Amino acid sequence: MSRSFMLAGTPVPDGRPKFARMGKFTRVYMPKKVTDYRQKLKVAYLKVYPRKEPLEGAISVEIKVAMSRPQSHFGTGRNAGIIKDRFKEVHHVQKPDCDNFAKMVLDALNGVAYLDDSQCIKLSVHKYWTHGESNEGAIFVEVNEISY
Repeated sequence: MSRSFMLAGTPVPDGRPKFARMGKFTRVYMPKKVTDYRQKLKVAYLKVYPRKEPLEGAISVEIKVAMSRPQSHFGTGRNAGIIKDRFKEVHHVQKPDCDNFAKMVLDALNGVAYLDDSQCIKLSVHKYWTHGESNEGAIFVEVNEISY
C-alpha cells in the first residue's frame, strides 16, 4: 500500500529547540515556524487520506524536496525567468541538510500516516533545485507499507 502527497511552498527543515529564561526557570520550546510547518504537513496528508488508519507495520518513506532557485540562477532582461546554462545541472549542496527535512516529515506524520516513525526501516531523501518557470518550492512525500 502506497500513500503519497505534496505540500507546495518553501520547505521548512526541522529546527532545534529554543531556550528562554523565565526567572529561575528555563523554558524549552520549538520555533513557531517549525510547529506551523509540521501542522501543514499533517493537514496536507489528511486532505488526501482523511479516513485512513495509520499504518502499523514496517514502512519506507521517500521524500523529495524541491528548493526554490535564487535569483542569481536566472538571466536578466529578455532572458528573465530562464535558468542560466551553468546552473542547469547544479545540485543543491548547501543548507538546509537532507536529514533535517527527514526529521521534519517523520515527526509530523507520527500518529497520522503511521503509529510511530520507528516503523520506518527505509528512508530516502532527495533535495534539488526547482526545474520549471514557477520556481515554487515543494515537498513530496511517499509512504509505503512493506510486506514480506
